[in-house]
Amino acid sequence: MPPEDDITPKAPTVQVMQAAQQQSFSRSDIATTRRAVQDLKDQTQKLSNAILQIAATSPDCAKEAFEAAWQQRQQLNSVQQQLNSLEQQLSNCLPHASTARLTDKERKEIQGLYSSGLYTQGQLADQYGVTQPTISDITKSMKS
Repeated sequence: MPPEDDITPKAPTVQVMQAAQQQSFSRSDIATTRRAVQDLKDQTQKLSNAILQIAATSPDCAKEAFEAAWQQRQQLNSVQQQLNSLEQQLSNCLPHASTARLTDKERKEIQGLYSSGLYTQGQLADQYGVTQPTISDITKSMKS
């Protein structure tokens, strides 16, 4: 029979982190994960701003409507705190981008993401673990 420690269930977060550390992640995988977390944070911020805008610009806002908006705002605050925690956990378990050159596949991904207009060069640099001038060089090569 295995020792008791081997059969004790682990918290899901610990299991995910251990599995992630055992995996080999590409720079693209890391960038995709960072993009997903940032997109979630951006969306929760937009929702939060919309709720505050509704509450602030509605002069004849009923007490019940205001309380409902306030409750939604509190729920979004909780979601934002969870996202911040998730981002920290991911940062701890994902390897940092290597100093190796970007692959052709990664360069094409960067070109596509930049040309979509959804991401700035700075954001892509953060996601891929390179400098903004590197991203600039890649996007300039699209034009030639």
